[in-house]
Amino acid sequence: MPTQSIKRRFKQELSWFFIGAVLVFVASAGLDLAERFHEFVMRYEQWELDEIIPVAIYGLVAATVIMVGRWREALKAVQREQQLNHKLQQALDEISQLKGILPICSFCKRIRDDDGHWQQLETYIRDHSAADFSHGICEDCLAKHYPDEPK
Repeated sequence: MPTQSIKRRFKQELSWFFIGAVLVFVASAGLDLAERFHEFVMRYEQWELDEIIPVAIYGLVAATVIMVGRWREALKAVQREQQLNHKLQQALDEISQLKGILPICSFCKRIRDDDGHWQQLETYIRDHSAADFSHGICEDCLAKHYPDEPK
């Protein structure tokens, strides 16, 4: 998920949170909920309801801290993923890969390119990949073409 999408979702959730907070405030003020809650707590003092309020506030603060921490971790993970994707794309851009069937001469081993021209095998591969060539002579060819040379 792109970073912009996560940021947009966070802003939407934050907006909904504030809208909800305003609605709760308006309803509380209009219905005198705090006073009614106080009367209820006083009426049922044996239930220890007034001690629950600090626990609830602590729970809300702790949940908020945890959610913000997870959100930051998610953003970092997305950024790491984007960096890795960027590096991977760079690596893929650097690779020039040979694909498909290559028409090659059975005798001279030259390859026909897309324009119909015949190129040396080494030239074609060098032009279409990151490979380069160094020439040498194998033992069989040395013996066949240079029989007088020591092995």
